[in-house]
Amino acid sequence: MADTPTELVTASLLHVFGERDADARHAAVAAVFSADVQFRDAEGEVSGRERREQKIAGLFASAPGDWIFQVRGAAQALGDVARISWSFGPPAGPAAVTGTDIAFTAEGRITRMLTFLD
Repeated sequence: MADTPTELVTASLLHVFGERDADARHAAVAAVFSADVQFRDAEGEVSGRERREQKIAGLFASAPGDWIFQVRGAAQALGDVARISWSFGPPAGPAAVTGTDIAFTAEGRITRMLTFLD
């Protein structure tokens, strides 16, 4: 699916957070994240792919069904660390939430991700 840090962070946004189908999202999580991935945002930290998927499923359950994630500018990388800015909200309206993901990568997978909300 992805090899470089910018491809990985973009795939995380588009194919993991952008995917509401649980089976397709599960496959994308396995392709993008290491088994022991660590994720931190303002709500705390979770470890492992399964906990990551649970957090994403909870986000989708609490948001309107038509809300989508969209890329805000190209992903950038410095070595094995990449960042991407995004928005989440109705497809045709103003974003309800914006933020930036910072992904640390190794061996073709994201091993740690930090999410900052604007």
